[in-house]
Amino acid sequence: MPQGIQVFNADGTPRVDTTTRLSRVIAIIYVGGGSSGSYTNAGFLTGTPFGLFIPASGGAHYVSISFSGSTLYWSKTQNAYPTTGNIVAFVY
Repeated sequence: MPQGIQVFNADGTPRVDTTTRLSRVIAIIYVGGGSSGSYTNAGFLTGTPFGLFIPASGGAHYVSISFSGSTLYWSKTQNAYPTTGNIVAFVY
């Protein structure tokens, strides 16, 4: 008997099964007042990495996030409102 997980929509069609790629949080990285930085974690090599910046306060916040190998890089754009927050880094 096969093992794994399957989740179905109300109409009975599969929504998630063992062949679906699901995301996994690798790190939550605090971004302080500086304009740029980096974070290295071998977990970024285990899938396709992506990141999401969550500001600690309201307003327009522009943070560029990129990856190279096992390192996440971030930089605040020139017109970014000075802010702190977190980058949630995932792989899928």
